[in-house]
Amino acid sequence: MVGFLRYLNSMKLLFTSIAILLSYIIDAQDIYFDQILDKNIRTVQMQNIVPIGSSPVLEFDFINGDGPYMIAKIVHCDWDWKKSIIFENEFMSVFNEFQLNDVEASSSAYIPYYHYRFTLPKVKMSGNYVLLVYDEDNPKKKYLQRRFSVFEDRIVVSGSSILSNVVRNRFTHQQIDFQFGYNNYEIQDPYQNLHAVVRKNQRWDNAKMNLKSSYINEANKVLKFNYFGGESSYSGGIEYRQVFFGRQQFNVDHFEKTNEGTHYYLREDINRSNMNYSDTPDNNGYFDIDSPYDADYSHVHFTLKSDKQPNDVYVFGQLSDWNLQSYCKMDYDSTSNKYEKTILLKNGEYDFAYALDNINKVDEVTLQGSHSETRNEYEILIYYRPFGKVY
Repeated sequence: MVGFLRYLNSMKLLFTSIAILLSYIIDAQDIYFDQILDKNIRTVQMQNIVPIGSSPVLEFDFINGDGPYMIAKIVHCDWDWKKSIIFENEFMSVFNEFQLNDVEASSSAYIPYYHYRFTLPKVKMSGNYVLLVYDEDNPKKKYLQRRFSVFEDRIVVSGSSILSNVVRNRFTHQQIDFQFGYNNYEIQDPYQNLHAVVRKNQRWDNAKMNLKSSYINEANKVLKFNYFGGESSYSGGIEYRQVFFGRQQFNVDHFEKTNEGTHYYLREDINRSNMNYSDTPDNNGYFDIDSPYDADYSHVHFTLKSDKQPNDVYVFGQLSDWNLQSYCKMDYDSTSNKYEKTILLKNGEYDFAYALDNINKVDEVTLQGSHSETRNEYEILIYYRPFGKVY
C-alpha cells in the first residue's frame, strides 16, 4: 500500500493525497531501473506515479534515421522493483503486448526525428510496474524501460519537513517525519509486512527504501516514522540552474546557426558551493519542451569555471535521465580552468545541475551547495502485503 504526500519547501505542505499500494511476493532477484538503452532515444517523458484507473503517457523521440517499429510490455514488480510472481492476466485486462503506432515525423526541424506517443493501458491492481520497450523484429533489442507506480486511496498519511536532527546537518539537510493511522485498515506485523519509501522531487534514484516505523501505538492504531540518525534526511541542495533556448532565451550568451544546426552558448557558470541561498523559481530539475513535433534539436554548450575536481563532472538532471550519462560527461581544460560539454537537446526550458561521480553515486552538493531552505517536493509511499498472501 502507499501513503502518498507531496511537500514544497522544507516547511510548506503543497498538497496531500491518500493512497494505498499493495505489495507482492517475488521470485526474481533482478532490480529494474529507469534506463535508456539506445543512443538514438531522446527526450523521454512519462508520469511515474498515478492513481488506479489512470493511464500514464510515454513520449520520446528517435533521432538519426527512420523510426523503428517498437513493442511495449508491462512487468509487475514488488515494492523493491523486483519482478513479482503475479500472472499477467491478474493485472492486465488485455494481451500484454502493444505496438507503438502513434509515431509522427518532425514537421519542420532542421535535425529530423520521429516522435513516439503511447498511452499505457489501465492495470487492474495497484503496485509497482515497469514498461519495457523493444524492437518488434528483434525482442532482444531493448530501447528503454520506465518504472511507474499505481496507488489506491485507503489511508491518510500526515507528515512534515523539518531541520535535520543530526546537528552537523541542521542547516544543509531536510528531514521528513511522518505518521498514519490504520483504524479502517488491518495491518499485521508492520515491522515485517510494511515498507515505507520516501523520495525527493519525483525521483526513484534518490529514494530511501524500506524505512521502518520508529513507534507503534497499537491502542490508537498509529504508526510513526520519526528518526534521530538521519535515516529520512536529504541534503536540501539548491534551486537548479536554468536555461531556455528555442522559442525564448534565458541564460544564453549567444547562438550561431551552422550547417549542422543551431549552437547555443550558455553563460559561463561557477561553483556555487560557498554561495548563500537564493530563492529563485525552478522546476526541480525537469524540462519543458517547446513542442513535441515542431521543436528542433540544438547543440547546447555548457561551461563551468572551476578547479579540477577529483572525480568526473557531469551535466545532470532530467536532461540526463537522472543518470550520469556518457554524453553529459564534461571535459576539463587545464589552461582556462573550465569544464566544457556540448549536448544535443530539444528546444525548450531546462533545469540542470553539475554533479560529480562519487564512486557511482551522484554528488550534487560539491559544485552546487546545500541549504535547508531549498524548495523541494517529497513523496511518502507505504507498501503493505499481509503475511502469507500473494496480494
